[in-house]
Amino acid sequence: MYDDGLTIWVGDLDAWINVDFSGENEAERNAELLEEDLKEIGNISLFAQKSISSRTLLSKGIEPDAWRWSLHEAEIALGGIAIQGQIERRFVRKLINMGSGYVFHPG
Repeated sequence: MYDDGLTIWVGDLDAWINVDFSGENEAERNAELLEEDLKEIGNISLFAQKSISSRTLLSKGIEPDAWRWSLHEAEIALGGIAIQGQIERRFVRKLINMGSGYVFHPG
């Protein structure tokens, strides 16, 4: 639980003063949430038995939410195939089909 501030008595002012720590607490909480996201994601499997860490993606400016959205789009585009080899074959087929209209242009 994060406290948004502290009220203290200042005798010289003869008043209660609110000391606000919300900015520091919010930044600290955001850092903790990011750390949890990075740990949850861990290493991401790629094609050809390769992987990349979530921290590497973050260092390249790719936030966890952007990565999750891209993963969602890829799963939709590839049909959610579970076996890595099948995903690669389907991906290559889709690339070939997508490019075939440009390569074989009826003339």
